[in-house]
Amino acid sequence: MLILLLLFSTPLLAVSQAEAERLFSQGQYPEALAAFESLAETDTPEHLYLLARSQFHAGQYAAAEDSLAAALKHEPQNVEALYLQGSVKVSRVSEVSIFSKVGLAKQALSSWQQLVTLDPTHIEGVYALASYYLSAPGIAGGDLKKGEAVLEDLGKLSPAWEKLGRFNLLSKQEKFAAAEIMLRQASNEISGRAFPAYVLANFYIQQQNFDQAQIALNDYISREKTWNDPEPSMVAMLQGKIYAGLGRKAEARQELEKALGLVRRPDLRALVKAALEEL
Repeated sequence: MLILLLLFSTPLLAVSQAEAERLFSQGQYPEALAAFESLAETDTPEHLYLLARSQFHAGQYAAAEDSLAAALKHEPQNVEALYLQGSVKVSRVSEVSIFSKVGLAKQALSSWQQLVTLDPTHIEGVYALASYYLSAPGIAGGDLKKGEAVLEDLGKLSPAWEKLGRFNLLSKQEKFAAAEIMLRQASNEISGRAFPAYVLANFYIQQQNFDQAQIALNDYISREKTWNDPEPSMVAMLQGKIYAGLGRKAEARQELEKALGLVRRPDLRALVKAALEEL
């Protein structure tokens, strides 16, 4: 009996970082998080950044912020950590009190401003900064003029990504026909990334063009994914919304309940619950 107790109380050997990264790349986020947490080299900037990505996908935003702060203490010029830091802080805005929202949003803006200062050629960082300026309220640092200026910089790096940014501006201005053209072009031209097709599917849902939304979502599903593309729960949520729009209520509920079972991030869980309530 003592031998059995010793055997079962001995911790399993930690997986390698390569194995943890493989789990993450395959979308096995809970398993990846457990693997990263088991690694011994918890103080290296690379490990802290990878751990933060897994914590972000698990909805552990406070833990992700701590990991990123530690990583940036070691490497203040780590632009990937700054990019993720902005994403984490924006995601937290929906879960904090109204008194903390503006401050947290401004912290996200600061992260992306630092990123672009350090690396003006970081396309997704420049896009994130432009999108923030264009969409955030003025009290939180939103500024249309600054957003358009950053879009011009983005256009010098990638005309396709500039189109994606201009879609955000046109949508804000409710110029939906022009926005659709811009977004379709961006989605076609940024063929190496999946999320523009997801944005297009969501746009068509908002426009109640559910047949086109299904085509765009199928396109998203067929594309190769990266860590910051919408996760499977968000795909199921859009599929549920499309089915609901097409009058297929039973299938819509099935997809949305599937999404609710998959989702880990609290801000995304709120979106899924809202979609279920609309059925």
